[in-house]
Amino acid sequence: MPKDVLIAWAVSTGHGKKSVRRILNQLLRELGEGQRRPGAGRKTPPQADFIIALVRIHFGEEGDRFLHAASRAVKTQTAAQRAQARAALNRPELRPSAPAQDQILLLPAQDIQDPIGSGAAVAGAQIPHLRPIYEN
Repeated sequence: MPKDVLIAWAVSTGHGKKSVRRILNQLLRELGEGQRRPGAGRKTPPQADFIIALVRIHFGEEGDRFLHAASRAVKTQTAAQRAQARAALNRPELRPSAPAQDQILLLPAQDIQDPIGSGAAVAGAQIPHLRPIYEN
């Protein structure tokens, strides 16, 4: 029997439409009659299907458990590698250092050519009319 007919019957007896829909949906879900269309969600890549088939051929039904364990292990290893990379970038000797004050040469803004002729302020200026230039 269509769901709309059941809802119409319940509403005609004086029940609220929202509460009838909620109860009916809950009952249908418990019976395994969900309303969602198949195919919703992320698509499984063919490479993953290949890995699943390969593991099931070699390990049978236990393969699912091994796949899950392998997935957890890969996530743990990836997280450890990322943490190690972040730690390496945070080492003081690898951070770019700011130039010493004696390496900064300030030029008046009129000496700086504006490539597009917009007259806009020069990006990176420390003082409105002066721009830092770093010596090598």
